Amino acid sequence: MERVTAEVSIIVPEATGLTLSGTPSTVVIDRTEWIDRNVAAFSHLTEPARRQLEERMRDSVAGQGAAAFAGKIMQSETRAVLSVLSRRVLGQYELVLPTGEEGDMVAYVGPNIMQLERNHQFTPSEFRFWVALHEMTHRAQFQGIPWMRDYFLSLVHELVASARPEPGRLGKVMDEISTRRAGGQPLIDERGIFGLFATPEQNAVVDKVQALMSLLEGHGHVVMDRLGAEHLRSQQRMSRILKGRR
Repeated sequence: MERVTAEVSIIVPEATGLTLSGTPSTVVIDRTEWIDRNVAAFSHLTEPARRQLEERMRDSVAGQGAAAFAGKIMQSETRAVLSVLSRRVLGQYELVLPTGEEGDMVAYVGPNIMQLERNHQFTPSEFRFWVALHEMTHRAQFQGIPWMRDYFLSLVHELVASARPEPGRLGKVMDEISTRRAGGQPLIDERGIFGLFATPEQNAVVDKVQALMSLLEGHGHVVMDRLGAEHLRSQQRMSRILKGRR
């Protein structure tokens, strides 16, 4: 995947007009590591909000305990939902590394890529090139548009800052996911993971996230299909199957 990523890193800037330098780091991981990396990165993202909550409650021992408990609930909820999604994700451009540092890395979930290749008899070299196109387009969006990274992270921080623990919420969410899976429906809707847990107060921010992600994903798929058609013989078939899977 490192070689394919480096190759695609040259093609995507030319196609999008977004200026990029260098190539990102590349790692191939399994599903468990994908969950762990996301939980760790999310924990770093939520740290400022957790500290603010503890600061507001600093005069109360019970309040400090509640803040810590809220953080544990949020982490367990995140891990539970990610465990369901881990069998579907193919790759991820990482803005925040598990260490909390600013990232410029692409993580590919090897078992999922190989499973799709086997199940649909995709040509590995073409399918992996195609997956890399999508992730490199996301890199172009966040690295080539100066304000994009800060705006996206500001929305995440805003969502986290307004989060509140709700007893029994995790069970309700997992029941909803199970119902959707049994009915052949998408595991998450257009609001994404945050939409599963959002309170009414958070919905306005979720709508902003939804609008941004719709733009980024839509642009990513357009670039992916357009460049795939230029470079890959099996692009139309792969696109048709993946759209059905989405």
